[in-house]
Amino acid sequence: DRRVFEQFIHLVNLHSKQEHQLPFYANKLCLTERYLGTIIKNVSGITAKKWIDRSIMAAAQVMLKYSDLSVSEIAMQLNFPDPSFFNKFFKRHKGYTPMDFRRQ
Repeated sequence: DRRVFEQFIHLVNLHSKQEHQLPFYANKLCLTERYLGTIIKNVSGITAKKWIDRSIMAAAQVMLKYSDLSVSEIAMQLNFPDPSFFNKFFKRHKGYTPMDFRRQ
């Protein structure tokens, strides 16, 4: 189980900017979504989706802090369907908007 967890984290680090959904990772590991989710939760105490979201948020925060890209450009680079979806995602995780984060 630990090895599957480590492989999952490696895949998340490589692909989370483009792939936000668990089925992608389960497919890469030749596991069902449910089984992968169970392993990740058992090993780490955190859901697989939360690991993916954390990786996306880390990338977003680095881009907001250290680049001159607009929020729209960051949303596009992180494979969100549109900037408003990225704003909602960011606000749900941080409690404030990407622009508010950038201004801090």
